[in-house]
Amino acid sequence: MVFVGREKETRQIIRALGKDSNVIITGKFGMGRTKLIRHVSDMCGKWWRFVFVDFSKTPGQVCTDILTELSPGKRFINKDQCRRYKTIRHRIATVQNQDARPMVLVLDNIGKLTPQRLALIRYLSWEKRFLFIAVTERFLREDDFFLLRAELQPEHVIKLGRISRRDSIAYFHAASERNGFQWELERIRMMAETAGGYPLSMREMVTREKTA
Repeated sequence: MVFVGREKETRQIIRALGKDSNVIITGKFGMGRTKLIRHVSDMCGKWWRFVFVDFSKTPGQVCTDILTELSPGKRFINKDQCRRYKTIRHRIATVQNQDARPMVLVLDNIGKLTPQRLALIRYLSWEKRFLFIAVTERFLREDDFFLLRAELQPEHVIKLGRISRRDSIAYFHAASERNGFQWELERIRMMAETAGGYPLSMREMVTREKTA
């Protein structure tokens, strides 16, 4: 995967985790929020264990996904959904961690915070087993965002914007070399100008070239 730019944001995330501070990533769709976290995970996997979960799912599904990550190879089935949720939530807090690395729980796709979702975040944060990286959607309501910050204190908020023209050029140059496109510098500059620093557009332009 070609990844350029975001050096400042990468340093901010690593610094925050090093201070036992949670992180909240905001920004428009396509700004590369999740890709940034996966980049940090690749860089810092020897220091922290990153557990990614889709927080757009129900709290019960989220808990099942977390416990599955923490206990690979096991299945967690119970016909009583309410008891199952509470049991799995408790097991997350008590399961023995065979990994010495501190755990970072990445809550991806936070678009709506119901009382049940907030209660789950509160429960998990009180247990002090995880550091958190929360990836919020643009349409998350302002009052929900405030409540999220309150639950994850101390927290560091990072808002992702468009990347610089220099980094856009570096991205297309790296993509050209990796895929053997042999793009000339003038074309790379034109593509960077067209993309306007929008990471999703940049990836789509490279994908179209691959399938052309």
